[in-house]
Amino acid sequence: SELFDDRPPIEVAAPRLVRASEESMTVACFVQDLEYRVLEYVLEVRACAGGARGAAPSRVYYARLGTQRKVDEVSFEVPRRRPSGSELWEPGAKYQFRLVARCARCAWLPLAPWQVISEWSDFISLPAGPLGRRSLSRVFSHEGEAAIG
Repeated sequence: SELFDDRPPIEVAAPRLVRASEESMTVACFVQDLEYRVLEYVLEVRACAGGARGAAPSRVYYARLGTQRKVDEVSFEVPRRRPSGSELWEPGAKYQFRLVARCARCAWLPLAPWQVISEWSDFISLPAGPLGRRSLSRVFSHEGEAAIG
């Protein structure tokens, strides 16, 4: 269709925070995958101490769900802690998020990228104190399950 003619087959917008609670947050992102080549996602979480960039970002891995459409809003549940107990994020701090879409290799598309990376999100200040399940925006239906690496 003409709607997709001028767009790249895979496109990933910068993530945005949708909801936060004391133990998890939901980040959503516009994803276009016209050829169904995305296999998995890596959400990078970067702490921003006083506006300065800190250490290397933490990464959380998600499988692509079969229910994802060619053009969709995809949400990712981000736990506060890894299974080891170390924190990925903490209330009251500032963070940026970036999404990496890892793609299947195609013999008929030898020059197609292995991955497509979004821009970093704007700085996001997470609310401090008891959060409950504060909704920051509407939640989208296609949520990934986190595999923390």
